[in-house]
Amino acid sequence: MKTLFKLIVILGFITLTSCENKLESVMKGMWSIDTLYFKNNDVKSCFYSNVINIKDDGEIVLPELGNGCEDVIKKTNTKFGNWQIIESTVPNDTMPYKIKITSVNEVFNGNHRMIFHRDEVNKLLKLEIWSDSLYIICRKGLFDYDYNKKLVNELEKASWTTRTN
Repeated sequence: MKTLFKLIVILGFITLTSCENKLESVMKGMWSIDTLYFKNNDVKSCFYSNVINIKDDGEIVLPELGNGCEDVIKKTNTKFGNWQIIESTVPNDTMPYKIKITSVNEVFNGNHRMIFHRDEVNKLLKLEIWSDSLYIICRKGLFDYDYNKKLVNELEKASWTTRTN
């Protein structure tokens, strides 16, 4: 019985580690922003670009703020920050992953919940990020959806455990 328990624990650890590695691996790269709200204001047009670049070294390159949103966003001259994935310590959390972005850019700075979605119609991997002040929907760039369908399903299920299909 002890051997069976040890085997289950080891397999569970390997599966969890494997999923976390896949999650971090998929996070890296370019993400195009489709929707961007800050403090309940649509601010997507306030930025010069709509791309987030998540790098392997923990660095993140954020869209650079343009003009016209001074009443909602404080002007910052940085588009750089750091990122990391945080797993919830709450047992059976239905959305167990957060992305922590550390930057002086007030729009993106903070801990935000995250879930993956599959977009079958457009064959896209989408990522939804939100917190009290931020809401983003973005899509993974240069991602072969058909080739990675199994991975998309795994990420969606791991990031949103109450999902039924």
